[in-house]
Amino acid sequence: MFTLNPSPKFVRQLAKLTKKNNLLKDCISVVLKTMRNDPFFESLKTRKVLITDRSYWSSRVSGDLRIIWNFNQNQIKIINLYNIGGHTGQNKVYK
Repeated sequence: MFTLNPSPKFVRQLAKLTKKNNLLKDCISVVLKTMRNDPFFESLKTRKVLITDRSYWSSRVSGDLRIIWNFNQNQIKIINLYNIGGHTGQNKVYK
């Protein structure tokens, strides 16, 4: 079992994305529960990504929506959640 540690940026983006969308809020909640149990579960389609010369992991929430995260450097059982957003639009996570 992993512990999720959301960054302030992640919390802001999550609130912005789910403000008027309860269905998306429920979907993200299910994905976070899955990540807590196994961040490499098949449905998450987790893969390594390079963002501004740093390596992160990206997990799929829905069609265009991704969660960007990494393992804590001191403890591997902690997952730092950095960002949530899509490939396109103003909420791009791959910039």
